[in-house]
Amino acid sequence: MSINSAVTDGSNVTVNYTAYNYGKVASGAFNVDFWSNSASAPTVGAVSEGTTALLPLAAGSSTTGSFLIPVSITGTSGTAYAIVDNSNAVIESNESDNVSSGGYGSSWFSGWT
Repeated sequence: MSINSAVTDGSNVTVNYTAYNYGKVASGAFNVDFWSNSASAPTVGAVSEGTTALLPLAAGSSTTGSFLIPVSITGTSGTAYAIVDNSNAVIESNESDNVSSGGYGSSWFSGWT
């Protein structure tokens, strides 16, 4: 995931994501869920602020998308999170790589982990 670096008051933080299918077979359809600011990582199944439905991915393929976080006050900062397949619709060999997070602010930004 990545975040835009030119964030000013009254603008939006653009968060870009890439969902990968590292498996050897196609996935089923799944969602990417978003939280604009959370004190801690949301748990799988938590109610999100936004959801994007994605079509199945072929083995070894990926898809990209983005979501926006409005920034209206100088010094506004937070931590945004995204969870791929938050409802566990897709059976995976590795469920531990579905959560990503990153900091944002109206005067700074930090990279996604």
